[in-house]
Amino acid sequence: MKSTFRYIILSFFLFFPGIDFILNAQDSIPVIKSEASTDIANLTPEYYSKLTLPPLSIFLEAAVNCAKIGALKASRSEQEGGLLTAKREWMNSLRFFGNYQYGALGANVTSASESAGQTILYSGQVQSIYNGGVSIALPFDILYDRKNRINKQRSKLRQADYEIQEALEGLKIEISETYISAIQHLNTLKIQSESVVLATSDVKMSQVNYLNGNTELAELNYRKTIQTTAVANYENTKAQLNMAILHLEILTNIKIIK
Repeated sequence: MKSTFRYIILSFFLFFPGIDFILNAQDSIPVIKSEASTDIANLTPEYYSKLTLPPLSIFLEAAVNCAKIGALKASRSEQEGGLLTAKREWMNSLRFFGNYQYGALGANVTSASESAGQTILYSGQVQSIYNGGVSIALPFDILYDRKNRINKQRSKLRQADYEIQEALEGLKIEISETYISAIQHLNTLKIQSESVVLATSDVKMSQVNYLNGNTELAELNYRKTIQTTAVANYENTKAQLNMAILHLEILTNIKIIK
């Protein structure tokens, strides 16, 4: 009768939804496959146990090619073009002109006796006539304020350089902090993975002992609580690690999860 009661209690734990997760905690961890999935949500514990991050220097070097730095570099190129325009602004005051004529030359002549009409006289020789020249008209603001405008544009160019340097330094700090966080979570995850395996084995052993009458129900519940805590800690650390890895991939465009 006592043995039958124990089987009933154990069946309750096996089929009750809230307890089933604890007893089958090993099923909550993805089954190890021969090839890890590229979906980060389906990565196996074995994948994490073998996962290693590239050196930090590789991520820092890749920071130069990120989108934010590229946008600032494009802005700097615009300022550099503005400086060149300021230096060449005086060329707006230059005017080139010229004309060209070809043919027999003619002139309108008005006769004194024929006031109502004109007589056009042509020379019999075909000629080519052309002329050209350059005119300069410098406004006073261009003449006296040119140096000030060039210095102002140079200041904007230096400011663009400082903005690139500041953004690059901030990005490298963010990458370094995220990298250290990922390393910490990865090491913690490997330890917690072992804790989950041990806790799961302990629960299985307690179940056998309970069926054989060698342990009490309270002891089995205690082992299950330890297992639940171990699984929860494992999943929480895994989520933080995935977040750090994805953050690094977005910041540097370096693929870590393959």
